[in-house]
Amino acid sequence: MSTLAIVPKKKDPTECLICGKPLGLESIDSGFWTCHEHRTCCKCSHPLSAKDIQWSFSKAEDDGTEQKHADLMHARCATTNYTTLESDPTLTIKKSTLDYLNLARLIVEIDPLLSVETNQKNGDIAVTQWIHQLPDFEARSLFLRRMESMVAQASLVVRQDPKYTKNALKLREEKRQKQAQVEKETSTRPVAKVNKPNDFDEMLLAEFMKNFDIKSRKVAMKEQKLRDKALQALIDTHVPSLVAKEMVDKMLRDKISKGLVDITSIDKE
Repeated sequence: MSTLAIVPKKKDPTECLICGKPLGLESIDSGFWTCHEHRTCCKCSHPLSAKDIQWSFSKAEDDGTEQKHADLMHARCATTNYTTLESDPTLTIKKSTLDYLNLARLIVEIDPLLSVETNQKNGDIAVTQWIHQLPDFEARSLFLRRMESMVAQASLVVRQDPKYTKNALKLREEKRQKQAQVEKETSTRPVAKVNKPNDFDEMLLAEFMKNFDIKSRKVAMKEQKLRDKALQALIDTHVPSLVAKEMVDKMLRDKISKGLVDITSIDKE
């Protein structure tokens, strides 16, 4: 009658396999083969679990490396090539990273020495390059929403500047004087009043009318004023600007869907 050879189970070490320091009872019960000083991944510098450490020593054994010289790391980090300052003292920022940061800077940074048109053109180029390097439609849509929120927030901040009110009044007065001059030089008043989007307010209003499909300029001005007031109220209560914009836009669309805003009416000349 044959007997089976019983292979005794390998006992967990009671001393750190790296430095030989005695392990505590809790460490032994948890399956750790190293002391607290040797429980960090040599690749990502994040903490290691007992299983990670055991795997590292098994890998070192397979590679023929002495235990005390084993590289302790996560299994996932073993497949990633990490370059550190310790392994490459000449390491500097990658060109791709530098290009990425420079492009982000060009999107928002202005140059007071250049004209408004040149600043806008440079921004258009930078934004186009940025969008093309985004991975998919969802990322590009999120970027667009973020930019819309930034423009709305910038508009609110600019409108609160005393210089904005002063310049707006000056522009309005110049338009009034120009209109008066035209009327003076003609025998009759113009049949139609033409409103050209030649200032910041008009461009914002035109975009607002387009987004909510409002035909009447008077209706749009009223709803835009209410929307901006509600938006500022939410921001004042520390609601993030993007969230606040989504909330007020949804409220306005709900009003429109319920017929509370007449988007089909057209201003009479």
